[in-house]
Amino acid sequence: MSIRQIALQVFGSVGLRGRVERILKASEKTVVRGVPDPVLDSVDLGGLSSAELSRLLVERAWVALARRPGGPRPGELKTMLLVQRQVEALEFVERERRKRGAGRETDDTTAAGGERVPTE
Repeated sequence: MSIRQIALQVFGSVGLRGRVERILKASEKTVVRGVPDPVLDSVDLGGLSSAELSRLLVERAWVALARRPGGPRPGELKTMLLVQRQVEALEFVERERRKRGAGRETDDTTAAGGERVPTE
């Protein structure tokens, strides 16, 4: 399909073909940063909780930053520390949910919200 046809279909005017050219040129420069990881290929990512998957990704990011020539920039370190703190909070919430879920009674004396219903 020609650039003129794309401009006409997307923007409704062939006069905007320059915009289409810029978009196509920018998409050619896009670099995919991910690389195949044989370790991750063997992990069932669907079986991980949000916290576990987040932890895995944060740890990989730390390793990538540490291995990069020149190391991480200060802004990257700050961002990674903030993300790490958020992952730790998510892990805490998941642990607490598991604790509370394991401690709940499953009989009819527990209401839907988890509070006990008085019995006679």
